Amino acid sequence: MMLADELNDYLANAMAGRKRCSNCGEFKTAELFYTATPSKSTRDGRTAQCRDCLNAYARYRRTVDGDRIRALERKTRNPVKNAVKNQKWRAGNREAIAAYRKAWEKANRDKVQAYKQKARDDLSASYVRAKLKAPAGAAIPEAVIETKREQLVLSRLLKQLKGVLDESQP
Repeated sequence: MMLADELNDYLANAMAGRKRCSNCGEFKTAELFYTATPSKSTRDGRTAQCRDCLNAYARYRRTVDGDRIRALERKTRNPVKNAVKNQKWRAGNREAIAAYRKAWEKANRDKVQAYKQKARDDLSASYVRAKLKAPAGAAIPEAVIETKREQLVLSRLLKQLKGVLDESQP
């Protein structure tokens, strides 16, 4: 009997446009919940926990893990400063980065091959630059890249045409 009463209470609140907080269990109006991107878990576009519960949790996380959170906030506030810092780090760790990349590529050969195949099929800028055989880091005008891309498209079409002509001859 108690379950039926709870279900009736839930349905009455739902019909009145109220929602139950998954944390405190209280029924509250939709305005007391933060908006969220609609998904399977938030069909109504509101968070599962009310604002009070989420704010209390945020305060708790700041006391427990405040240093890490503040460090992340500093990174998002200073993107230029962090870009320079990252660039310096990459310059000082080229060998370690190359070793990591080589190990990753060896462990993920299928992903690397799929990526390269997609670059070839799409005639991506990196693929066209490689076909130009320019020195690494050389500035190549966009017009040159587009001209090479057109040349590659034409050569592919020519190969297809030759294949069709070869098949049609007895």
